[in-house]
Order: sequence, then structure tokens, then C-alpha cells
Amino acid sequence: MLLLCACSSRDREVRTYSIAKVQPAPQLAAKAFSQTSSGAVRWTSPAGWKELPGDSIRLAIFEVPGKEGGAKAEASITVLGGEAGGLEANVNRWRQQAGLEPASADEIKRSGKGGKAKFGDFQQFQIDGAEGMPSILAAVFSRPGKTLFVKLTSKQKILETQKASFTALCRSVRDSDEN
Repeated sequence: MLLLCACSSRDREVRTYSIAKVQPAPQLAAKAFSQTSSGAVRWTSPAGWKELPGDSIRLAIFEVPGKEGGAKAEASITVLGGEAGGLEANVNRWRQQAGLEPASADEIKRSGKGGKAKFGDFQQFQIDGAEGMPSILAAVFSRPGKTLFVKLTSKQKILETQKASFTALCRSVRDSDEN
């Protein structure tokens, strides 16, 4: 309170400042995130999946076919700096999106299935949604200074039919200088 009084007694004039807001170009942001220590990230799209352009966060977006009344699913590949919040926080965020309670670090560790790609080892998680909620398949690649996510969100029936294609996509992830 004393500080407030001291400041207001010297200067009774209100000052305003205007600062221009700078918006980064979305394509440049996506390109920056796609860079790895050896170059850009590459993958092989599964048969029947329609690859769409990425956005400011996602490197790629996939429209995934479904048989359930013409319903479709969406998959994406995203690279974020650092640990991107950590494995436990990300898995629990996906669980929340699926209408589930958070899991403990031990439960998360036990539920992940290991996989290998040229890009590196990954942990794959299947999160079966609560009644009326989406189910999620997600894979997490951790590298020094960055984390890559592959995520498929859909109805449970579509998820089950696309699980092998999702795992094949994860296994195909590689640096751009690798075949």
C-alpha cells in the first residue's frame, strides 16, 4: 500500500503504450517444428488414409476411413520442443479427452507398448473411451530437445480396424535423410 501511494504521489499522469502485435506465419511455425537434428521428419502414409496439409502445430493431418455409418477418424503427427509436458501429463490429457480419470505413473508405464522406427523407439498407448467418448491411439517418440507424437482419435470400432495401419505409420517415421 505504501508503495502504491509513493508511486502515485509523484506522477498523476496516466500513460498508455501501443505495441504492434506480430503474428508468425503458420507455415513457418510448422516448418520450424518439423526440423530434427538431422533434418525434416518423413513417414509413409498408410493405404487408404488421405494425407492433408499440416497446420501451425501439426506436421500432417490424416483423414482415416471408417466403416461405421460413413464415420471417419483423424490422425496427426506433431513435433514439440523439449519433453512437451512429459509422458504422464500427455497420457492423462488424452485420458481426459476420452472421458476417463487420470492414471498413475505406474499405470501409464505398464500400459505403454514399445515400438521401433528409424526415427527411434516409441511408446504406444491405446485409450478406450468412456461411453459416447472418442478412443485414442497415441505414440510418443522422445529425442533430446523434442518430442514427436502420432495420434489417432476415433470411435472404438474404427480404432480397432485401423490399429495395424496406425502402428505401420509409427514404424515408418524417420529423418528425411533416411530411406
